[in-house]
Amino acid sequence: IKAMGWPREVQQCRLVESTRFVFLGTVIDTVEQSFSLPASRAERLTSQTRDLVNATAIYDWVPAREVAQLLGLLWAASPCCPRGVAVMCRGFIATLTAEMRRSVYDPALNDGPNRHSASTSTLLRRILATFWDGTVAWSDDAAADLAFWAGVDFFNLSAPISADTMEVA
Repeated sequence: IKAMGWPREVQQCRLVESTRFVFLGTVIDTVEQSFSLPASRAERLTSQTRDLVNATAIYDWVPAREVAQLLGLLWAASPCCPRGVAVMCRGFIATLTAEMRRSVYDPALNDGPNRHSASTSTLLRRILATFWDGTVAWSDDAAADLAFWAGVDFFNLSAPISADTMEVA
């Protein structure tokens, strides 16, 4: 391998039999035929959920970036909770979308979502410049989603490997 000029990572690779391994942040167990979360990811999801629950108990507005981070973590955990993420994150997505429409589209320019006066790059610049560092109004639907995820035990979350878990939501 060394003579072939392969990268150092490949040269140090060892092939060993394994029935349990982490692939793209998901533990795949071939004996149990299941997907589950590694402890580090389960801890991060638990922590992010707890932090957002605490923030929403005090404020009606929460940082957009924190909602998006939790949404991303949940989406990455979707093999362990098939269909659950697609259904129980709709409130988060609706909250982010509504606030994005309010803060990004400029009514003075009449460049709403169905208008063509503002270019896509202009809208993207506005999103990157203002939206993610701003806050979003917390909706009842988002609160219901958060209450659901606050009750999930991420350390024991798993799903069987089947056609259902492999479907794209």
